[in-house]
Amino acid sequence: MGTASQFRLRFPPEINKIQSRNWRLSPFFTSLLAVLLLAAALASAQTVERATLTGRVIDDESGRPVANFRVSIVKTSYKSGNRIWSEATTVNTDGDGQFTVPGLVPGQYLIRISPKDGGTLFKRFSEEEARRVDTDYEESFWPGGGDVESAAPILLTPGASVNAGTLKPRKGPYYRAVVMFAPANCDDATTGLTLRKSTQTGLGGIVQDVVPCGKNVLIGNLREGPYSLTVYQAAGMGLITKGSAVFEIRGANTTVPISLGQGVDVEGRVTAPEASAKPALENLKISVTPLVTLVFADEGKPVSPDATGKFRIPNVRAAAQEISVSGVPAPFYVKEIRYNGVALTGKRASVNTSTPVETLDVVIDDQPGTIAGTITDNDKPASGHVVLVKWPVSGEDLFVTLKNETGDRDGKFQFTGLAPGEYRLAAVAQSDKSKLDEPRVLERLLGSAERVNVERGAVRNVGLKLADPAR
Repeated sequence: MGTASQFRLRFPPEINKIQSRNWRLSPFFTSLLAVLLLAAALASAQTVERATLTGRVIDDESGRPVANFRVSIVKTSYKSGNRIWSEATTVNTDGDGQFTVPGLVPGQYLIRISPKDGGTLFKRFSEEEARRVDTDYEESFWPGGGDVESAAPILLTPGASVNAGTLKPRKGPYYRAVVMFAPANCDDATTGLTLRKSTQTGLGGIVQDVVPCGKNVLIGNLREGPYSLTVYQAAGMGLITKGSAVFEIRGANTTVPISLGQGVDVEGRVTAPEASAKPALENLKISVTPLVTLVFADEGKPVSPDATGKFRIPNVRAAAQEISVSGVPAPFYVKEIRYNGVALTGKRASVNTSTPVETLDVVIDDQPGTIAGTITDNDKPASGHVVLVKWPVSGEDLFVTLKNETGDRDGKFQFTGLAPGEYRLAAVAQSDKSKLDEPRVLERLLGSAERVNVERGAVRNVGLKLADPAR
């Protein structure tokens, strides 16, 4: 248990000199200065102590220390059911394979081992170079030595010094991909190229470079797994000519054909066939955004329908897209979204560029449903975090379509603007809210949650008990 800190305020000599002159600081300014000095002292006393992480890297096969080898210290957390990580710092091992990383903010950390070289781009290469298979250390996360999901994070508390033990990375094969870049639609001599792992989170890529448009290139140092490749260059009217390819490395080098081209145009319309009045559409916005990290300047821009409800979204690339509708005037709500005539269960649609035009229909209505209720804990009203989703829902759409509300001090909550259908909802304590981002926790909670059927314009009242998301 800590000891209470004591503070003694002492004015600097300059302040004493000022007070000794013919004019003096007023009592107000003297008090204000004392408060500011006290606040600074408190802030200094409350500065969080940093932590230190140490460890040693030895080669799994030879048992020898891996000297002057870069390791990454990454901070981990959860978001939308996945473990995510961000690099906190990097450090090189010494001659004995030892490393020490001081000054870390308390939290959960992993140690990432990665190949000495990232993806390597060859703009000129021979047939022999295209056939070569390289050897390097496999990407791994420690403690554990597997992927980021299976690793066991190290909790660093304030002032702690933790030894992560011995890391034993293994070497493995790294493959190469020949990008067969077709010369069609090359308006400029060069084009941008980005290669990413399909499972990658965050910005950036394994390879980001400018390459000759329409010329084959070679990418090396690729582990087995799925990848996404994108090429792009600016076109007229602010559009971007782009090409995408998804491929997988499976124990051998590969070739990846790709070319530049325009996407498809999406023709859409907003309708309200059952509404009792005509909706005002001037503030309504529709956007179609690719579900990838690399989003171009001409993608995801919201468009407005005209007076008849028609709209057009140009140059949409072949990819999974998230469809968003905002600015719907009260009391209207989005009842249904249909892509190419098929009703979506969530907000996700797959665009196919084999057709020049695809259709998007947004159906709105002015008779929304409502779910209201009260949260209790041990038969007493309790404020909590309430989650609601239209059922059934796919795992990939769960966090996209999820609605959230907070119960007031009396435990009361309300969801409005609901389309007809079945819903699942549950309540957890505010302190458990962050646990819903952990893998499979939300799916498990909603799988056995309260079921409510909502009809057009109906109000349903339910009672919820605080649930333990760990169960």
